[in-house]
Amino acid sequence: MDRLEVIRALAACRALEAVLHEALEADARNELELGTPPTWRPPGITVSCHVHQPWVSVYDPDAWLKWCQDRHPDQVETLVRVRPAFQTAYLKGVAKRGSPPQAKDGEIIPGLDYHPGGGFRSITLLVAEAMKTRLEDRSREMVAGIRPLALPGGDDA
Repeated sequence: MDRLEVIRALAACRALEAVLHEALEADARNELELGTPPTWRPPGITVSCHVHQPWVSVYDPDAWLKWCQDRHPDQVETLVRVRPAFQTAYLKGVAKRGSPPQAKDGEIIPGLDYHPGGGFRSITLLVAEAMKTRLEDRSREMVAGIRPLALPGGDDA
């Protein structure tokens, strides 16, 4: 392949990657709606679907700050904000208690929103080393002009 062919092939492959990734994510979202995050295992590749864990976010920083000032003053910095490390750890615990966001004693904490887990986050592909090596070898052959530019399939991969 000459430089122009390499550039065009790279641009085409990046566009193809985005479209293929989008298609796989759509399939994963559809299966997740049926109740289970999918995992697919074609030979040499594992595709995993990741979902969000429950989390809590601050929608009213002033209310959250006031609540922390009253109950956890040692965790409020003098620049008048809740210490980030405390907030991260504390909200993780609050998320485990579900909706509405509440302290261990059941008190509703103002300024917080609860977000249930289970929503689609992403998919990842884990390609076995042997498969990676075969794909890289085929790709080098394509760039060298030994093999035609084509997507590898089943036994060709």
